[in-house]
Amino acid sequence: MNTVIIIFELGIPAFHQERLVQKIRTYPSWARVAANSYLVKTHLNPVQVRDELKQFLHGADKIFVGICPIPSAWHGQPEDVSKWILENQPK
Repeated sequence: MNTVIIIFELGIPAFHQERLVQKIRTYPSWARVAANSYLVKTHLNPVQVRDELKQFLHGADKIFVGICPIPSAWHGQPEDVSKWILENQPK
């Protein structure tokens, strides 16, 4: 299973952000690491994830999906997000 990072920027967030986030939260496991950034566990590769999420994007919206490598470092994440990262990053 891959750990991928999804980063998005929406032109009109209120218009379709809820639907995009709902889709992201359907992946087997996920953690929100910033306002518009999620880590997810999935059997899909980054291109497949991007293609699934494109249906929720419009106009000038932007998205980046990539494999989340190790080691990773972070600061200021809530305890549950830090725990998720530690448990789900590739060994």
